[in-house]
Amino acid sequence: MKPSLLYAAWALLLDVQELGSFTAAAKKRNLAPSTVMRRLRALEEHVGTSLFLESPSGVRLTEAGLRAAAAVSQEFAVLQSTGERIEALPLTLFVDPRISLRSLIPIVSDTQRRHPVRLRVTQQTVAAPDAALTAYESLHTEEKRTEPIGYVPQTIVASPRYLTDSFVPAGPADLARHAQIRLHGSRFPGREVPDGVSALTVDDMDAGMDLAVQGCGIFPGADKRSAKPYLMAGQMSLVPVEEGARMPVFFSGSGDSPAVTYLRLRLAEFFAVRPRGER
Repeated sequence: MKPSLLYAAWALLLDVQELGSFTAAAKKRNLAPSTVMRRLRALEEHVGTSLFLESPSGVRLTEAGLRAAAAVSQEFAVLQSTGERIEALPLTLFVDPRISLRSLIPIVSDTQRRHPVRLRVTQQTVAAPDAALTAYESLHTEEKRTEPIGYVPQTIVASPRYLTDSFVPAGPADLARHAQIRLHGSRFPGREVPDGVSALTVDDMDAGMDLAVQGCGIFPGADKRSAKPYLMAGQMSLVPVEEGARMPVFFSGSGDSPAVTYLRLRLAEFFAVRPRGER
């Protein structure tokens, strides 16, 4: 039996002892009953003795199985108490304000659950973050690996109320006649706001989204994926002008941290491009 499967097999034996059936143990672990039986048979072969007996009324452990289960339970208790004593390590993730932090909440929460870290996510400039997600430009240091991991598809949005009160742009020239919400440092759509055009400049993507929903103007450079819930709810409308813009995204972080590695993989999946060498 593979050493990597031993821990899980012993845990299954304890489940069978507690629940009295392969089916109940399988349900607890989200496995097929046949998988539970197969792994426990392999465990018996590994230790060289019978660990359980089947009967019409259920499954019970043999004397050898009971002794083994008692010993394993003690070892598991030691492992659990040791894990509880390990202090969670602090980890800071910087997210470029031009990237929607709201859209990354599921990934951040999942990382916090899976790894013993106290994860701090910030869009404020910090001196030396453990990991960084940046737009347009990489945050290269000697200690941190940096690579492009994908892009943010950008579009132009506005609230239906705003478009009703003004008009729907028919082409790029019409954009200059609209109040605009601009993301600080954004390069979409590649030119400055013309003189005389009303413009609001915001520091982060989510603030721009909120202002667009409130009818403050059109928002060039909006994150198309983050806008989707608003579009489906009828709170925003797409402005079909200059579609196809993309904001490149870079990730930097130390490869020594499992939590940082996990973040990199999840973010690369989210931004649609797998890291090099991991196809």
